[in-house]
Amino acid sequence: MEYRQNYLKIFLRYDQYGKLILRDIKLLSTKSRRLYVHYNLLKYIKSSVCIFILSTTQGYLTHQQALNQKIGGELICYIL
Repeated sequence: MEYRQNYLKIFLRYDQYGKLILRDIKLLSTKSRRLYVHYNLLKYIKSSVCIFILSTTQGYLTHQQALNQKIGGELICYIL
């Protein structure tokens, strides 16, 4: 995952048979509806299937990275 000021680039991964590993990307926050998550709520998101992307003061982070740094932020999307 790589980010710059106005866009987020996600690199696709494939398994050994050529099937796409990432199945779905769902946008959660929009211009009219922002979803913010406190660090305490991130403790309850312990999913090995989904990866949540957050915009924090430290930049774009996955929910696991945000948990390790003990910060919350705006939920941007999830990747399934």
